[in-house]
Order: sequence, then C-alpha cells, then structure tokens
Amino acid sequence: MKSLIEVKNLSKSYRLGQRGFGSLRDSFHFWWKETLRKKSLVKSDEVDRSFWALRNISFKVEPGQAVGILGANGAGKSTLLKILASLTDPTEGEALLRGRLASILEVGSGFHPDLTGRENIYLNGAFLGMKRKEVTSYFDAIVQFSGNEPFIDTPVKHYSKGMYTRLAFSVAAHLSADILLLDEVLELGDVAFQKRAIDKMIERKKEGKAILFVSHDSERVQTLCDRSLNLEAGRLVFDGNMKEGMERYLTTAESSSMLNS
Repeated sequence: MKSLIEVKNLSKSYRLGQRGFGSLRDSFHFWWKETLRKKSLVKSDEVDRSFWALRNISFKVEPGQAVGILGANGAGKSTLLKILASLTDPTEGEALLRGRLASILEVGSGFHPDLTGRENIYLNGAFLGMKRKEVTSYFDAIVQFSGNEPFIDTPVKHYSKGMYTRLAFSVAAHLSADILLLDEVLELGDVAFQKRAIDKMIERKKEGKAILFVSHDSERVQTLCDRSLNLEAGRLVFDGNMKEGMERYLTTAESSSMLNS
C-alpha cells in the first residue's frame, strides 16, 4: 500500500522584508534590484536576506498513522502544513498527497463568511469532490457534533471563534477525507469538545486515515499520536516514537527557557 503523504527534500524560504509595492516607483526599484542581482552586479549581502522556514524535510505517512508535529514557535510546523495543504508552494523539493485532503489550519479556513453554516458544509463537500447526496448523509452528524444546531442557517461571519472551530473540525472529521491536517485550532474549543474531537480522530485513525496534528497540548498529542516529527529551526531533527519525541521536545523547550531567563 502506498503512503498517503510523501515528502521529499522539502524546503521553503522567504525573503525578509519583502512586501507589496505602494507605487510604480517601488515596483521599478525592486525589478531593477532583482535584475542586478541575477546579473551578479550587486553584493549578495545587499539582497540575499532569505529566511529558510524549512530545510530538506523528508518523511512518509502511512494509512492509519497519526503524527504529532512538535517544535517551538517558529520551528516551521505551520509552514509545513500550509505546503501540504497547497496554500503555499515549496522553494525546493515536493510533497505528494494521495487521497482527499481536509485541513483546519486557522479559524475560518475553508469557510465563506457570507454563507451560512449549512451552505459551508455543502461547499466543503464539493471541494472534496463529494456529491450533494453524499454530504447530506453526513449532515445531521456534522451539525450535532459541532453543537451549532440553533445557528446552522446563520452566516458564519457572525460565529464566535469557538463556533467556527467546532463546525470546521466537525466538517473535516465527518466528510470523506483520507488525510487530515490540524494546526492548533482545537485549543479554541472547550474541554468537552476537545475530548470529543480527539476521540473522533482516534476513530478516523482506526479507519486508515492519515493525520498530522500540531498542538502544544502534550497530553492530547500523546493520546492521539503514536509517532513524532520534531522540527527545530526548520529542520527535521527527530522522527520516531511519540514518547521519545515528546521527551526530546520538552527537554529542548526547558533548555531554551533556562537560556532566555
């Protein structure tokens, strides 16, 4: 059986200080600077201000695996998930995903603010290539799990962050996705919802889904995940047992805290 996720030598760089242009003069200045750089007519330290958010990352995720991605803020966790979700392109390398993908990378991702909860459920199903009849078969379970029944015909722009999170997770968890990407958003839900969400992910894992989970909640990561990918400064420094990965992460975090104190 082929891996559901296959990442090969993935790297992502950003140009520090790069931003949109406010005038034609700004645009021309940037174009001229880039032209000179490509012709090696300016010093490299004047323009080469690249920041590598990820560097040479490689791993595979098999069906039925739940993988916790651990690392300090700025380690590259969210960047990795954004590349896997096709929200940004890698600078180098590639990421191959096999099957339907559902992701919750930030509050409200995948939702149109002017559409109701009901309409957004069907919209997300369409994004996954599902027929309306298929989505309808999951609809009641999605709404009940989210706890948003009284507001399901209200535009989601009026939802609180918690309501957004509950509905987004419920959609991702119930619709027919093979790969689930979750980036810290569950922490916006209350304790009861977080427990239900983890239980639902354990069900999906048993069904053969691949799950990548980013969270600073060590207890929930260890409850769901049996494998750890540890990132430090954009590099993959550990790929293995969840318990060992968590111990390494906590040790690194403690050492960093002592150095900064």
